[in-house]
Amino acid sequence: MNDVVVELPKGFRAFTGQKTMNDAQLEPVDGKGAKMRGTFGPGQHELQFRFQVPYTAGDDVDMSLVFPPRTAHLRVIAETGKGVTLDVPDFPAPSTERNGEGQRVLMTEKSLKPGEGNTKLRVALRNLPDATPGKGWVAGAAA
Repeated sequence: MNDVVVELPKGFRAFTGQKTMNDAQLEPVDGKGAKMRGTFGPGQHELQFRFQVPYTAGDDVDMSLVFPPRTAHLRVIAETGKGVTLDVPDFPAPSTERNGEGQRVLMTEKSLKPGEGNTKLRVALRNLPDATPGKGWVAGAAA
């Protein structure tokens, strides 16, 4: 695969791609998203990544991501505080979980039908707390 980019929201920061057992990976492309690199032979490959998007006090965050062809499964995980809601149209209602650090996360996932690749995924976080000194980022993750 050459020049396949997962388009991330404008202004994204702190991109981190998870290391894989082979050379398949995602690398950040400033102002655009994450470029797929490596060998993708037949079969299933899992790529995970994290990023942050800025927000201001009292804002809701609406963002879009565009995934590459032949994406079979998408999972959206948002690290959130109490009262924050996650809305991903056409996905099941999110469940509340705890991440490895014990922080509250909202998670939803969906398997895609053949031909649903090149999917533009809309994600909305609502009821964000007012920003306080040192805050002002919403963490987002998708796989």
